[in-house]
Amino acid sequence: MRNHESVFLKIIVISLFFSFFLLIVTKEEVHARQFLKTQANPLSITLTDGYAQMLQIDVYEKNSLGCRAIATVRRSTETFFSLVTLRSINCLSWQIEKEVLNVGQSLTNPRVFFEETGQLILFFTKEEEPNFYQIYRVNCDQQLNCSLSFSPVLDPNRNDWQERHGYFAGKVIKLENRYFILWCLGRGWFQD
Repeated sequence: MRNHESVFLKIIVISLFFSFFLLIVTKEEVHARQFLKTQANPLSITLTDGYAQMLQIDVYEKNSLGCRAIATVRRSTETFFSLVTLRSINCLSWQIEKEVLNVGQSLTNPRVFFEETGQLILFFTKEEEPNFYQIYRVNCDQQLNCSLSFSPVLDPNRNDWQERHGYFAGKVIKLENRYFILWCLGRGWFQD
């Protein structure tokens, strides 16, 4: 019995020493996976031209001249959301630059995709009718002047239980010359 207790005690001491050693040796701050949730928005965003509410922002450009982003906003006099570009010199204080798309229906979840040719493709979600969403794409130039002719990316099946509320929040990536779109099902927002 004494021998088992001695072995057990040695195992505990060695484990504690090894754990302490690993803690000291590997103690390195990992900022890429650490996020701080704050009640107040740490970024200063100035809403002008009657805009009163902002939902989503996609920062799509950062260089020595500052940052550019596209955002979902709503005017206090409107019942729907439209898309605007934002500009910032220091990437902390933002100003609305211009309205990109306003079609009289809610547009949300904007994402800018850069083609290798330099052309920008704007992906966004459009509320087709209450509780039904579709992801669209539109071609734009470098200043995000976009065509008013946009087309759906995915065609949801309204008869399918999972797709009957459509798709939203599309994010396109390109890997090895293949395009992939990541999206959310609209059913996640609604109780059935």
